[in-house]
Amino acid sequence: MNKVDGVKNSKNGPEKLMRDRACTYLKQLVDEIRAYGKYAFWNDKEKQKRYSSEYQKKVYKKYTEAKASEKMPKPLQ
Repeated sequence: MNKVDGVKNSKNGPEKLMRDRACTYLKQLVDEIRAYGKYAFWNDKEKQKRYSSEYQKKVYKKYTEAKASEKMPKPLQ
């Protein structure tokens, strides 16, 4: 693992580039599987839950709460 550690080997060596590409491809595949799962099981809420991400839900909730608080008028002091 030391060979591909981003901290110890900060150069763009072939090991780090390969690791970064593998992570990128994996994320793309996971995102695609989730999208197809949501589409294929649009009428089954229980199966749809299996193709969702708790992390994405948290980020979206935090973002919408921040947007809502921006729209609220600030209290008078």
